[in-house]
Amino acid sequence: MLRTTSNQGRAVRVIGIGEVLWDLLPEGKTLGGAPCNVMVNLARLGYDAGFITAVGADELGTTARDALVAFGLDTSFVATVDRPTGRADVIVNENGVPEFRLAADAAYEAIDLSAADVELIATSNPRAMIFGTLALCSPTVRRSTAALARALPDALRVYDVNLRVGLWDEELIRDASGMATVIKVNEEEAKVLAPILEAPWPGREAFSRALADRQGVRTVAITAGSRGASLLLDGEFAEAPAPVVEIVDTIGAGDAFTAAMVDGLLRGWPSEKVLARSISLGSLVASRPGAMSPWTADDLRELEERTAARLS
Repeated sequence: MLRTTSNQGRAVRVIGIGEVLWDLLPEGKTLGGAPCNVMVNLARLGYDAGFITAVGADELGTTARDALVAFGLDTSFVATVDRPTGRADVIVNENGVPEFRLAADAAYEAIDLSAADVELIATSNPRAMIFGTLALCSPTVRRSTAALARALPDALRVYDVNLRVGLWDEELIRDASGMATVIKVNEEEAKVLAPILEAPWPGREAFSRALADRQGVRTVAITAGSRGASLLLDGEFAEAPAPVVEIVDTIGAGDAFTAAMVDGLLRGWPSEKVLARSISLGSLVASRPGAMSPWTADDLRELEERTAARLS
């Protein structure tokens, strides 16, 4: 079983590539960006988490870089570019569900890895690579992500879909899915992507098996908020309900699910155990404001114990 430290005592390396941005909420700004959220949670889980992105030469960029360092991320490949740091106006509805209005021409769209960059990142032997859809709208980001995926043939390559209205197309979805060994979607996204990826939707299990066969991936995860989630792992399918928590907002909950899923996959856990931990961490984050609210191992364990007691 893999641990978050290697046989030499070093933390296991994982990397993410994509957007970092400020979510501008009514109560103030919080750092976000789906792949960034995943990496912060992986760092909290004990991994050597490196993040590849870009910020502007502005106050938001300086603050973002400082925050990434404070969260424990390796920022060696966080570039500073002549564009404004990413930001998104966020409106949260009465059910805690956010709507994002993203600023255009953001710094993260300028991610552009050279061949030497890719080679250097690959030599650090990442065991997992995380990416999403939004940043791939940029041709340089898509090219950089594809090059990195090719350079890491033995790593988990995790595509956390996270569709944003008007910021994706069918070709992008096919390209991104082709880079992946793990695909994670929410249920609404799965129904949208079913015809695009030729994986019919009569339900979670049938879709997951069709997608795994069609795309050649080993893992498909589908989240459904308060209705729980499912996981297909190497042909073994599991479903589980969500814990009962008071939802503050759902910002970053799916990203926390992804981080816990990556942890479980790297540890070699069976599908039911991976899924239970992933749902628990996603629910814990949903019970707190913002995508990166602090949590501890004790917080997670307490929620898991409460859930187990309720289901027993």
